[in-house]
Amino acid sequence: MSTPLIADTHVHLHDLYSVPAFLSAAADHFSKLSGQLRMSNPDCVLCFADMPGQDSFARLKNESEGWEITEQERGLRLTRTSDGRMLHALPGHQLVTSESLEVLALGCRSRPSAGTHSLGEVIEHIREAEGIPVLPWGVGKWTGSRAQVLQELSSGQIRVRFADNGNRLRNSPLPASLRYAQDHHRFPLAGSDPLPLKSHEVRAGSYCSVWEPEEEGTALERLNFCLTHPVSVRWAGHLTSPVQFVLDQAVMQRNKHLPWLAK
Repeated sequence: MSTPLIADTHVHLHDLYSVPAFLSAAADHFSKLSGQLRMSNPDCVLCFADMPGQDSFARLKNESEGWEITEQERGLRLTRTSDGRMLHALPGHQLVTSESLEVLALGCRSRPSAGTHSLGEVIEHIREAEGIPVLPWGVGKWTGSRAQVLQELSSGQIRVRFADNGNRLRNSPLPASLRYAQDHHRFPLAGSDPLPLKSHEVRAGSYCSVWEPEEEGTALERLNFCLTHPVSVRWAGHLTSPVQFVLDQAVMQRNKHLPWLAK
């Protein structure tokens, strides 16, 4: 029987996070999900999406006290020295299109071409960089004219993955573009998308994609196969509660418009 695969496909390691606390919380979330899914020793992967100025892999290598870091062909393996618990890390970046849509470039060690580009151009730049383009849902970002762009994309032939987001309000309707993607067998992903809030330091691994692939290879090789082929995926973990949703959005708006209050 093949080893199950659990991946948080939208991870940010913000500057205000403690790396050891971030990793330990992720390991705990994966352990909890494994128990809920009745999976024994699944491969657990964090897919990073660095914003401009961020270098998550440099921080993982330099600040992961209590973890042993091993370089792999596609990323990193992180082993907690206290108990041997293992995580895998896939590099990546987050880009913004001229339509103000966020796109994840998973698997890219170097950042794809910067600048103001349309969604189609950004996807092409990601593919040229040998990355996997993923469109994650975002609060208020899949509405209006952008919704039409996404709806056309989700039912078209362009090879791009869609993803749900752990910051979505619990029990809210599934966004239309994710429904379209499901209807067209595009198998949307799931990721936690930690925000630049200290409370989100312990969020990674809380909302994940789950596969049971038959392919052999390392965890990151099998993840790459699942991300690039129409392999059935399910979601595990939790979305944001109404109270937490309101608090998170209020603090984000405060930090955006009154940054001096965040210091």
